[in-house]
Amino acid sequence: MSKLFSFIKNEDYYMLNFNEKSRYISCAPFNGGTGYAYRYINRHVCKDYNFDSDIEISLFLKINRIELEGTVVNLTAADINKFVISHREWMGYELNVILTAHAGNAISIGNTGEGYQGTVNIAIITDAPLDNTGMVNAFQTIVEAKAQLFNDLKIKDMKTNKISPGTSTDTVSIFVLNDDEKIRYTGRATEIGMAISEMVYESLKKRLG
Repeated sequence: MSKLFSFIKNEDYYMLNFNEKSRYISCAPFNGGTGYAYRYINRHVCKDYNFDSDIEISLFLKINRIELEGTVVNLTAADINKFVISHREWMGYELNVILTAHAGNAISIGNTGEGYQGTVNIAIITDAPLDNTGMVNAFQTIVEAKAQLFNDLKIKDMKTNKISPGTSTDTVSIFVLNDDEKIRYTGRATEIGMAISEMVYESLKKRLG
């Protein structure tokens, strides 16, 4: 298990408690954006979830006695028990990927995906000293790896019958437990970018392949 976080699994969510404050970039619906985080939650909700996420998730956290500040929360209608987690060492640093995935909401460009169900939530946790540019570059690398997997598996938009690059509600969250900020380039041609893209691709393949 990783030395960077502890893993807690409950009936309808899992939570990663980081062992120290983490810089992050995320498109999660609760506390998405950039900043510092102490924990990450991926939570199952019903496919008809239709609430103000800020209000509803805040209530969920309060009921479960979890601090709102420093908590990044994702939502998914996918089976939370079928998560995939992978670990790799790179140059003495940890690279960890944890994700859930369902491709029922796969859509092609121009389709809204209304009425479909499915989300891919990907989180990367590392102590490699990525700077802010490196984090954004890694975000791109992750999305490209996901799109490549969808292409290779020929996952199609049910409405247009075109191959899809992902679903309409996918999220990526990157957590860096290192403030040295030495690594700027994390594209797929770099060693670390290649490692991240392979981990995301293979982890998604386990779930969707």
